[in-house]
Amino acid sequence: MQHMKFPARNISRSLIHTPGTSTHARPLTTTSSGPTATPLFASNLSQLRRARIPASTFTLNTHHSRQLHLTQSPSQRKTIYALATPPGKAGVAVIRVSGPAVPDVYAKIVRIVGGRRKASDNANFLPKPRVMERAEIVDPDTGEVLDDGLVVYFAAPKSFTTEPVLELHTHSGRAIIVSVLHSLSRISGCRPAEPGEFTRRAFESGRLDLTQVEGLKDLIDAETSVQRKLALRAAGGAMRKKYDELRERIIYCQAMVEAIIDFGEGEEIEDGVWEKTQEKVSELRNEIQMHLQDGRRGEILRNGIRLAIFGPPNAGKSSLLNFLAQREAAIVTPLPGTTRDVLEISLDIGGMP
Repeated sequence: MQHMKFPARNISRSLIHTPGTSTHARPLTTTSSGPTATPLFASNLSQLRRARIPASTFTLNTHHSRQLHLTQSPSQRKTIYALATPPGKAGVAVIRVSGPAVPDVYAKIVRIVGGRRKASDNANFLPKPRVMERAEIVDPDTGEVLDDGLVVYFAAPKSFTTEPVLELHTHSGRAIIVSVLHSLSRISGCRPAEPGEFTRRAFESGRLDLTQVEGLKDLIDAETSVQRKLALRAAGGAMRKKYDELRERIIYCQAMVEAIIDFGEGEEIEDGVWEKTQEKVSELRNEIQMHLQDGRRGEILRNGIRLAIFGPPNAGKSSLLNFLAQREAAIVTPLPGTTRDVLEISLDIGGMP
């Protein structure tokens, strides 16, 4: 018997039949072990999509006694997962899962510790949201225990991505992380997340706006206390509030000008509206100019200041560098030409990188 794998969108219509239309019609049987894995027939691709087969792979038996294994394309796998903590040896690693298949993930790889109900006993069972529980992370096929850790579930829409989210807190060892990620890859509808995809979903769902997304990136990249404070304000929506206020004032001035154009300063509009609108527009213009002419402070704080110390031999360049670094970053001797290589160090001077 031959086995072929190809995306569902490439199914030939001649291979799919409805009961009664041909004596060679064969059932389309899922390979999933779930409760809904029952035979079905489909006459075309639209009926195949409406079948809502839960597994990522199913088998089409033709009259030639061949089995065609159909797999979901990456665009069809809506649930994403990724390591949310830096890779490497550490005490704790956090693996985040987000998407509609989170209940299935919880049912297949989470086993609650403590004699309580196992998640695998009921695929529809989910823990209480925002409550961390101790659990065993198991292989979805063999049931082998991969690690003993903690799990926390966030129900939609009260999650970072506004989707169902599951976080697995495991020990941060390479073998453990690899085994858990490999187990997630074998669950129907799951795929590895692209870089920044969790934040992108939060943005697309309206959880974050662009200013908050930029603030979140700056907060992660912050190396000094000043960078952290500014990024935290941006991630919290401070910049959005400022821009929303400017936008509302601009719309108000625009509405006043349009009203004067449409009706004129007569009985419908009180006197002095044009003068007041001019004053408000001038205030707005000055405020926006001051905001733009800030000496690139935001860019400097974000990227840091790069300075070069140069001069003749034995002028004290290495001594000055050591004084700024508050350590012996360069060798200092009375002999000229001791420091021949270019030295680069990162400093935090009063919060400025």
